Amino acid sequence: LDTGNFWFGGDDVLTAAENFAEKTVHVHLKDISPSENGFLNICGKSCDSVSIGKGIIPFDDIFNILKRSNYSGGLSIEINDMTELVKKICESAVYVKNRW
Repeated sequence: LDTGNFWFGGDDVLTAAENFAEKTVHVHLKDISPSENGFLNICGKSCDSVSIGKGIIPFDDIFNILKRSNYSGGLSIEINDMTELVKKICESAVYVKNRW
């Protein structure tokens, strides 16, 4: 489950999380902030890669779905931009630790 990718295709990440919860073996935590001239440009959509919890992805809801399905696999923090990379990773790690 790659949390940020569904936005690019116009799909709902919560629907995907629900539909794939029992089959999910790994989760890429990616948060994004839509931006006209963002770092990421995919499928005609543009956004910036931000710290987990700082963008539009509903992580509390995703975490609840995964917990209900007894998910016990890995969670990878995925930042797709080198700008303030260490800061974004640290902020993301704190966010995930406090909510997972």
